[in-house]
Amino acid sequence: MKRFTAIVSVLFVLAVAIPAAAEASAIQFYEITTEILDSGLSRNEVKITFDIPAPSRIDYPIISDVTGFGWAANFNTTCTLNKQGVTSIISCDLENVTKNQRSLSFNYTSAGFVRQLEKDKWIYRFDYQSSVPVTTLAITVKLPEGKGLIKPGDSQTAGGLLPYAPADGETRTDGRRILLDWARNNFKAGDLLSISVVYENIQILPFSNLLPVLAASIVILIGVSVYLYRKKNKIIFKTEETLDSVLPILKEDERKVIDCLLSDNGEKMQRKIVYETNFSKAKVSRLINDLKKRGIVGVEERGRTNRVFLLKKPKEPFGTIKPGEAAQNEVKTDDHSKG
Repeated sequence: MKRFTAIVSVLFVLAVAIPAAAEASAIQFYEITTEILDSGLSRNEVKITFDIPAPSRIDYPIISDVTGFGWAANFNTTCTLNKQGVTSIISCDLENVTKNQRSLSFNYTSAGFVRQLEKDKWIYRFDYQSSVPVTTLAITVKLPEGKGLIKPGDSQTAGGLLPYAPADGETRTDGRRILLDWARNNFKAGDLLSISVVYENIQILPFSNLLPVLAASIVILIGVSVYLYRKKNKIIFKTEETLDSVLPILKEDERKVIDCLLSDNGEKMQRKIVYETNFSKAKVSRLINDLKKRGIVGVEERGRTNRVFLLKKPKEPFGTIKPGEAAQNEVKTDDHSKG
C-alpha cells in the first residue's frame, strides 16, 4: 500500500505540508482558509480535491496541539487525529476515491500561527510546502474583528516587516474582517510559499475626543427636532412687542378684525370673523393675510376654514379690555397729553 512521506517546513512553530505520493499522484485543488482569533489561536479549514490516480492515504502533520477537529468527504473514508510528541497528525484513508468522488475537507483549531511583536502588534506566519504537484493552490487569511494591517510607514516599528507577504496578496473585506488572498497555479513539488501578515488594533478615538462631536450632534438633533415640531404643529412664537403698541397704526377695518379676536381670548375661526365683521370672505382673507405678514396674527388650517389667533398680547389680560376699548384708550391718552 502506498503512503505519503511527510515533509515539514518549520517557521514559528507551525508547519503545514502535504505528504508525498506516487509519482503520478497530485493535488488538483488545495485551499486553506485560516481565521485568526483574538486569543491568538487560529481556526483552519482545508479543502482538497485529489487527482486520479489518488494515493491510498494522506498524513497531514501540524506542529501544534489541535482541538475542534472535524472532517467531511464525498467518498467513503475515515480520518483520525493522532499525537506524536509536539506534532498532531491528521490521517485519512483514500482507498475509495473515484473520478467523481474525490473531495476531502477537514477543520481544526491550533496554536503557533501568531506571535506578538510589540504592544498591539502581532504577526501571523507559516510556510507551505508540498512534495507533490498542486494544480491550483489558494490561501486565505482572515484577521480578527477590530484588527487591521499595519501601515507601510509602521514597518520599522514592526521589525522592518511589510504588512503582508508575498506582495502579490490581495486584500478585501467581508464587512467585519479584513481578508487576504494568495493564489498559485501549477505549484511544483518542493516549492515553498511563506505567508506572513502583520496586523494591529484599529485605532479608536478616546471617548474624550468624541465629546465635542457628540455635543454638536445633540445640538443639531435638537434643532432639527424643534424645527420639525414647529412645522408640523404650525407654531409661531409671539414676539415681545405688545398689541397695544401696534393698534394706533392699524386701519379701521384691521382694528375690527383685532376686536373680533380680543372678544374671544385672542383667537377665532375665520368664518366667524366674516360673520361678526359683516365683511366679505375675500376682504377678511385679505385683512388677515396683511396682519399675518406684519406678525400680528397667526393662521392655522382647520378643515375648510382657518383658526386665526393673536401673536401679540395686549398689556391687560384677555377679557379685561372690551372690543374697541384699546383704541379708545390710545386716543384719550393722546388728548390728555395735548392738553
